[in-house]
Amino acid sequence: MSKEIVDCIHWDPEVDAPAKRNIGRSLLILGAIVAAVAVVVCLWLFLPRPEPPPVEPPTETGQAIHTTAPPAYSVTTTAPSPLAPGDDLYLAQGKAMYESGNYMQALLYLNQAIAANPRSGAAYTYRGLTNFSLGDRNQEVVSDVTQAIRYLGDSADLRTLRGTASFLLGQYPEAIGDLTQAIELNPDGRQAYEYRARAYEATGRMDLAQADRAKLGIPTQQPTQPPMEQPMNTGGTP
Repeated sequence: MSKEIVDCIHWDPEVDAPAKRNIGRSLLILGAIVAAVAVVVCLWLFLPRPEPPPVEPPTETGQAIHTTAPPAYSVTTTAPSPLAPGDDLYLAQGKAMYESGNYMQALLYLNQAIAANPRSGAAYTYRGLTNFSLGDRNQEVVSDVTQAIRYLGDSADLRTLRGTASFLLGQYPEAIGDLTQAIELNPDGRQAYEYRARAYEATGRMDLAQADRAKLGIPTQQPTQPPMEQPMNTGGTP
C-alpha cells in the first residue's frame, strides 16, 4: 500500500474530534425533531376529538326562524315548509292569517309567497290588505295594490283600497283619481264616495264633497275597516 493511501485513511483523533462532536450534536437535534413530530402525530391520531352537534331534521311545519319584518315590527315564528312545484301554501297560509286577524304572521307568509312568485297578484292584494290593517303603512299599501292591479287587472276594490291609502298619506289628487275610477267601476261603492268626499274637502272643493255626500244619503264617518273584506279576482296571474 502506498504512503499516500495510508495517509488518506489515517485517522488522527486530535484533528477529527471537533468534526465528530458536531455530527453528534446534529444527530441529537434531528432525533429530537423526529421525536416531537412523532408525539404530535400520535396525539392527533389517538386523542378523542369533539363530535359535531347533531342536526335536527325539519318538522313537517318547518323550522323555527327569527324574521325581521318591515321597520318597527319583529317576529319570531315558524316558517312554512318549502313549496312543492305549483303549491300555493304561502299564499293560503297568509290569507288564512289575514282573515283570522293575525296580521304579522300573515305578512310573513305573504312576503314568502311574493318571493316564490313575484307575479302573484293575489299575494300583493292580501299583503296590501294586511298592511292597511296594521295601520300607518299606507305607502306599502299603495305599492302592493299597484302591483296587484298590474297582475290582476283593474277593479273597484283595488282602486278603493289604493285611493283610501293615498288619502291617508295626504296625496289627495292621487286619491281622487283612484276613487273616481272605483266609482266608475262600481257606482254602489260607499267607501269610494266617503273618501273622495274627504279628499275634495281637503282640496277646498266643497261643492263636489257635498255632491258625493248627497249620493250617500246620510252623513258618513271615518271607516275603521279595510275597504275589501274579501278581495275580488284574487286568482292566478294572467
